[in-house]
Amino acid sequence: MLKGQNVNLFLLDGEVTGRIKCTLANWTGLVYKIPRSLLDESKEISALHQSAIYMLFGMDDNNEPLVYIGQAGIRKNDDGVLQRLREHDIDSSKDFWTEAVVLTTSNDSFGPTDLNFLENYYYKLIKEINRYKVFNENEPTLGNVTEEKVSELLAYIEFSKLPIGLLGKKVLTPIDELADSGRSEGEIIYTMTQKVRSEVIIGYAKETNEGFLLLKGSKVSHKTAQTISESLKLRRKTAKKDNDNCITEDILFNSPSTAAMFLIGQTANGLILWKNKEGVNLKEIRNRKNTI
Repeated sequence: MLKGQNVNLFLLDGEVTGRIKCTLANWTGLVYKIPRSLLDESKEISALHQSAIYMLFGMDDNNEPLVYIGQAGIRKNDDGVLQRLREHDIDSSKDFWTEAVVLTTSNDSFGPTDLNFLENYYYKLIKEINRYKVFNENEPTLGNVTEEKVSELLAYIEFSKLPIGLLGKKVLTPIDELADSGRSEGEIIYTMTQKVRSEVIIGYAKETNEGFLLLKGSKVSHKTAQTISESLKLRRKTAKKDNDNCITEDILFNSPSTAAMFLIGQTANGLILWKNKEGVNLKEIRNRKNTI
């Protein structure tokens, strides 16, 4: 993907909470964000009567982001993806969703095997990135497409990541490109060492464009104080950990303090606790930057 992109966002209802159409220069793809409450008003959008991939977005009972990935082919009544969304609107088993993102093309080029491939690939990619819980019970069928078609569809997927992210759904955006290694050469890694009763808690983290990224291998204390929030207690409980109670995947937080509280299980000032390799804490580092 090129670093510079010309992106067009068209607010169909004149407001950011309404329906939005997104296109990229030199790309035949069309991406729509449709609020569930505006399905009936969307009958006049011709692209929604085409074959398409769609994603339903909402929250689960624990207020965690949830997504369902599906496909819709053109039916005899020519209703396409809009009719499929209407069916989900009255399906009580999928009552979680509030918005749909629809992916199609300007020339309605998706056939049945294309849709199978795209649905399967998006499903696996979303599971791998792991920002959202996936509502689908089973992995979609891959389908059988030619090598030439695979290349074409993979290019479509790559281009689609940008508009989906711009529409507020970072389901295809990795938390950090370096998350797998976590500690690349020349990158600033902050550490935190804190004793919680008899446990020595050591954490590793780095700052990203989206927040404070706690790196896998950071140790979580077994004790949890009542003073931290219920949502943070839940994240501590459900995080994937090894036998030493160290997290096995990177976790993104909105602040250094939240990351520190996640590790030690009690209130904390992350600006004081997190330090660089020279032992300088984040508060001092930021103060120095602000005085330059």
